[in-house]
Amino acid sequence: MSVLRKDMQSLQLNQKARLPETAMVLCAGLGTRMRPLTDDRPKALVEVAGKPLLARTLKRCKAAGINRVVVNAHYQADVLEEFVGGWKGKPRLEVSDERDTLLDTGGGIQNALPIIGDKRFFVINCDVLWRNGPNDTLRHLARHWDGKKMDALLLLVPMTNAKGVGDKGDFTLTPSGQIRWPKERRVASFGFAGIQMLHPRAFEGRALKPYSVREIWNEAMEKDRIYGCVHEGLWCHVGTPSAIAPTEAMLGA
Repeated sequence: MSVLRKDMQSLQLNQKARLPETAMVLCAGLGTRMRPLTDDRPKALVEVAGKPLLARTLKRCKAAGINRVVVNAHYQADVLEEFVGGWKGKPRLEVSDERDTLLDTGGGIQNALPIIGDKRFFVINCDVLWRNGPNDTLRHLARHWDGKKMDALLLLVPMTNAKGVGDKGDFTLTPSGQIRWPKERRVASFGFAGIQMLHPRAFEGRALKPYSVREIWNEAMEKDRIYGCVHEGLWCHVGTPSAIAPTEAMLGA
């Protein structure tokens, strides 16, 4: 049995786990590295094989059974709202407005909590695309959730399977499935796949301001309440125009 297979089995699966009702897709970023494609649109609406990134993510959410998606809007907010207004069918879309202040990933999620509610939820970066492995990726992540010991559960991608990123990973995995930052000069075998599950309690007591979701991760890490689940399929980060072609190849487009 490979090391990765052991890591994938380090958390007990709950085959009857219910899917979270809501996902949030982070769409408020400035899309600087994606220019000139983002000169007139948010990064979430940059097209890959003829479809906006956001539309592809929504398709994955629908396939998994998620009925509601919250998107946050700042840069080119009017363009994003026009897309939302024209969206038909499932999942139902709602907008968390950040026009006045860009709140970064952590603040943006916290700002949307009144819309999201008080239960666990998915958070998906708008610039990641993936192919499922043997199981639906979002359902696979949900089956690893254990609310008794988790405030955060991150989908991890083995660096050997990651496209659109460098060769430096983000995390190591403990035998129990907890994630840790790598020690100095140590190799991190796993990158963050831009998909996670969070519980609103992780944000309790925080003032609303711009901050990175990494602050939430660090606090959860100190409490041993953050875990990782390894992605079973292929994955791409679509952060620059040059990443579009290899992503289309991965998708078979």
